[in-house]
Amino acid sequence: GISLIVFLGYIFFYDLLTKFVKYKTLFKRNKDFLKAVFIASTISFFILLPQLFPAIKSYFDSSEAINISAYNPQHRPFEDLFNQSAKPLGYLLPSTEHPIFGGFTKRFVGSPLWGASYTEHQLYLGWTTILLTLYAIKIWRKKRKAIRIKDQMARGEEELKEDFYIGFFIFFVIVAWLFSQPPWWQLGKFKILLPSFFMYKVLPMFRAYCRFGIVVLLAMAVLAGYGLKFVMERQRSKIKRGFIGVFCCGLILFEFWHNPMTHYIDLSKYPAVYDWLEEQEGDVVIVEYPMIKDGVNEKYKFYQTIHHKKLINGAAPGMSGYQVKLQILDLGAPKTPFILDYLGADYAIVHTGEYKESEDYSRYSQYEKIRNHPDLKLIKSFPDGIEVYRIK
Repeated sequence: GISLIVFLGYIFFYDLLTKFVKYKTLFKRNKDFLKAVFIASTISFFILLPQLFPAIKSYFDSSEAINISAYNPQHRPFEDLFNQSAKPLGYLLPSTEHPIFGGFTKRFVGSPLWGASYTEHQLYLGWTTILLTLYAIKIWRKKRKAIRIKDQMARGEEELKEDFYIGFFIFFVIVAWLFSQPPWWQLGKFKILLPSFFMYKVLPMFRAYCRFGIVVLLAMAVLAGYGLKFVMERQRSKIKRGFIGVFCCGLILFEFWHNPMTHYIDLSKYPAVYDWLEEQEGDVVIVEYPMIKDGVNEKYKFYQTIHHKKLINGAAPGMSGYQVKLQILDLGAPKTPFILDYLGADYAIVHTGEYKESEDYSRYSQYEKIRNHPDLKLIKSFPDGIEVYRIK
């Protein structure tokens, strides 16, 4: 949506700056395009209205607005806009997974210059991309300067398109880069407010504005393509043009190189309890311990793809079931099995290693209470330290 708004705004100002409004043909073309976009947007809005209505209703629900949380789909914490914004070196340093340069980048992980998230802050643009983009801008400016004294209509159709698109993607890079920044820049006593500050006022469900880095890279890739085109146009020999193309593409592939074999999950290795659980007949509901208080244990969710049983573990802060989750965090508490029984749970899967090997004594004492709880019956133990309790 933001990209479309930027594009439409660029069309409007481009028409004014190039004085296209003087020429009915080009002005009519853009006017017809804007009209088509308006009609399509209006139709799309009414088609999607039934889906948007529940989200709009939840947005104005005061009870949801109170539970500001990273897991609340309607209202994220404002502080996350700083943590999940682009950092200065994020665009300039290679991926942490690069076989050669990744170790250098890892030195900056956790610092204000790069950020802490291995997923969100990998925004590398590539120096080959940057240099080709700068070259494209240089040639574009020369061409604009050369034709400044000429009548705009004297330019060819291809020349007009090239000028329009390069100008747009330069503008697009700047806008997307600003959107990826934190809510403000602090310069001494002064604050320069940036787009995410105002966006949060309207759309508080979004927090990771560094993801606009994807849009920055998209626009940079187009500009780099123009830069490569201009470089190759300077060569008359097809062999030289081919060499330059292969060389630049090779550099880009090297810059974004990583070894995918270091990122995989071995599906052949998992706890034996899940094979046993898969064999249990009926509409079985399980709960796994220990639970994470302020998050969701993704490992338990992953193992659900093996046993295919219903799982009580998913509530996170901001969700409607979170208050219930707070009542069942300690399986050994007197009332926990009663609550789980009310929720329909049949078995409690206890990962004993995470209790016994914990340095937190309270965690170990929780396990002792589980073993001695009158409403929990141990029905099966597995060699890998997992116990199954039936909930009475």
